[in-house]
Amino acid sequence: MKLFAVCAPGLETLLAGELVELGLLKPRLFLGPPAEPGGVAFEGGHDALLAANRGLRLAERVLARLEPFAAPDAVALESGTAAAPWEEYLRPGRPLVLRAECRASRLSREKGVAETVAAGIGARLGAAPRLVTADEEPGAPIVYASVVRDSCRLSVDTSGEPLHRRGWRLETAKAPLRETLAAGLVRASGWDRVSPFLDPFCGSGTVAIEAALLARGVPPGGRRRFAFQDWPSYKDDGVGTETERAAASPPRVLASDRDAGAVAAAKANAERAGVAGDIEFSVRAVSAIEPPRGPGWVVTNPPYGVRVSEGKDLRDLYAGLGKVLRSKCGGWRVSLLTSDGRLARNAGLSLEPGLSTLNGGLSVTVWSGRA
Repeated sequence: MKLFAVCAPGLETLLAGELVELGLLKPRLFLGPPAEPGGVAFEGGHDALLAANRGLRLAERVLARLEPFAAPDAVALESGTAAAPWEEYLRPGRPLVLRAECRASRLSREKGVAETVAAGIGARLGAAPRLVTADEEPGAPIVYASVVRDSCRLSVDTSGEPLHRRGWRLETAKAPLRETLAAGLVRASGWDRVSPFLDPFCGSGTVAIEAALLARGVPPGGRRRFAFQDWPSYKDDGVGTETERAAASPPRVLASDRDAGAVAAAKANAERAGVAGDIEFSVRAVSAIEPPRGPGWVVTNPPYGVRVSEGKDLRDLYAGLGKVLRSKCGGWRVSLLTSDGRLARNAGLSLEPGLSTLNGGLSVTVWSGRA
């Protein structure tokens, strides 16, 4: 089966590394631009789907991709769709979410493409699916139809609920970071999962919790069921949800924020995630942080004046952060996620831009170096 793990743009190389760690992709040097922006292609069966959906921290969802075919018109689109083995993925006549896109093709009406694909699926299964939205029928199977330059690629969602929804983040502070992006920030920092880890702008705790889960080896999707497990072709092998692999000596993970409400939310989230005992939370300003001795990592998502501290001049905040880190975290590695390189430079640290991606539609970059 041809599979595709979808991620935010810019995370492809890190996601490929995760697939290698899970044994789902052969090791190679991931240099240059990704082969396909927005995700990583790999192959496997139901066991690979289970491993990917359970274990990938950076993926938003995993798709099963069918072979592309020429679709210059509606007739070719319907017949090509009908030739696919839908009986492996769908049950006749059930509700279906069908998301279509058209680019540089003679077929340009996305609604028409969706209806034609639905007709082809119905021809194969003997009963046409009832097209619905995800809001109308939560949990309904999702099929993607992409028509580009008169060629159609059909994909079936294998995940169901987006993978960034881990199930533990029920409380948020201002401008929360999506779990997959927080995991990407931790990965991009190069944290060794052994040295102390500090987030002095922890908000609702997403970065620190993702770090603690990574160190403990808890699969992010280990507690849930996935869409492909309801396919007609899926046979449950009796393997239950994967359990954590506790580290013999968990690293110190410290998380602080001057907002007491945010820290309270972070503690509640960490409790649900099962790592409350692995994180030392505190209410304090950045100037009052107390890092442990020895080398460590500062990995954080400071305000950058878009959704938090909007309209405020944040140069003093970043200059103060840099001063505190030089004084109290000398020699530590530092990674800051920000949308403004000028603010990162204002910290006065030796930081260089690295991974760039999107956070809520805003371009952001991880700046890394040493204090």
